[in-house]
Amino acid sequence: MKKIGLVGGTGPESTLMYYKELNSRIDKIKDGKAMPDIVIESVDFRKAWDYVCAERYDLLTDYLAEKVTCLQNSGAEVISLTAVTMHLVIDGIIAKTNADLISIPKAVCNEALSAGYKKIGLLGNKKLEDGNLCKDCAKKLSPFFSDRKNSTVEEIKKQLQYRQENEAQLKFINPDKTFGVGRKVYVDTA
Repeated sequence: MKKIGLVGGTGPESTLMYYKELNSRIDKIKDGKAMPDIVIESVDFRKAWDYVCAERYDLLTDYLAEKVTCLQNSGAEVISLTAVTMHLVIDGIIAKTNADLISIPKAVCNEALSAGYKKIGLLGNKKLEDGNLCKDCAKKLSPFFSDRKNSTVEEIKKQLQYRQENEAQLKFINPDKTFGVGRKVYVDTA
């Protein structure tokens, strides 16, 4: 049986799920006579996510390629990334490592098509006109900013900068009226 390598830690929940599923399914296939050798190379989620949010896909590719190389050096013959978002750079990782990586989105797509589904969707980053918006950045946008899908990455960056500057200015006012729950409007009549 081939040794399995997982690049994990970018989604600890998914890493755990893949580990459990691989063990239980292979155990079942082998009629309880063999379990897989699995090695996990864990990444620093914050570091990887910072690269995604900053659109530093070159650094993300290098970082994940290092992890794949570690798995190759440990004898892993079948390797996969355990978080869908990290598949943004799978082609670059393959180019740097010559690894035969399993693409989870492609596998899901192929399975859905073979099952006869005509429309499928994957949850992940929010699509922009010319790129992607990570969930952390989406949470920082104004609730009144409704045209995200037609916005460019540069427009989103400007919006986030504006929000940050606005938040800093908010520290200098003393609101005597507040309206709203969740989304609030502060008024300083002085």
